[in-house]
Amino acid sequence: MQSTDLRPLHEIATDIVRDPAFRGRARMSARPHLEVLLEAETVYDIVGWRKVSLTLRHALDCLRTYKNKQLKSELLDHLQSHCRVIQGGSND
Repeated sequence: MQSTDLRPLHEIATDIVRDPAFRGRARMSARPHLEVLLEAETVYDIVGWRKVSLTLRHALDCLRTYKNKQLKSELLDHLQSHCRVIQGGSND
């Protein structure tokens, strides 16, 4: 997936927060991280004093018990696109 194909982080975070399956331990632990992501467009943003890339890692860790794999994979795609840039990009 190209980085231009990724939905903005705030849209994905909104979908997670509104999902009835978002409850229990995932809701309690991921909520503060998702609140930051609600204000972010990309993984390269800084919201307040928080780097979104680091916040996204914490959110994914807290969402281990969350059942919606599609939304989790969208978040992971953002993080992986960030890692490809750090490692020198793709060979396109």
